[in-house]
Amino acid sequence: MKVGDICRVKYQRQRFNHEENGWLVIITGFESKHLMGEDFKEVKGVWVKSGKPFEDHHDFLEKVK
Repeated sequence: MKVGDICRVKYQRQRFNHEENGWLVIITGFESKHLMGEDFKEVKGVWVKSGKPFEDHHDFLEKVK
């Protein structure tokens, strides 16, 4: 996964309205975070359909082939 990739959100998450935003995100960057004793990579991006900002844990995305 790198900047410019188009990814699909794998799980329906309560915090996002997928019907409004669609399922695809364009990655614009990454941020390392530390939460509850764990280091992880947060993905920053933009929803393809709505253009709204997106950020979430990298495990919830998969690259579109």
